[in-house]
Amino acid sequence: MTDADPPFFLFDGLDLTLFDSLDDLVISLEGIDVDSGAYQAFDAAGRVVRLGARGVTQTRFTVEIGEVVIESIEEVSHGLEQLRKLLKDHLIAMDQGIDREATLADLVSLCRSVHDS
Repeated sequence: MTDADPPFFLFDGLDLTLFDSLDDLVISLEGIDVDSGAYQAFDAAGRVVRLGARGVTQTRFTVEIGEVVIESIEEVSHGLEQLRKLLKDHLIAMDQGIDREATLADLVSLCRSVHDS
């Protein structure tokens, strides 16, 4: 699997959670939510982190939430522009002033500072 650059960004709509490690990201989620496609995940370089779920079952009376796994991480940053847009949208929603020409590194740094405070 490709090396990944922290922090890791997990989006649920405009809601964003940052993680320092993939292990932290994986243990914070339930497989049933991942299985439903609720999240988008990226590393700091804009590589898409594909999440999967194992052991998810749902019947009329029971639900097995399953476990979350990292299925793959892109070798090339195909999600770079998507991550830039998501970070900009998130920061704007948080009333953070951002430069229209901000690089991904600028946005990552700003998100870290906003979420660390």
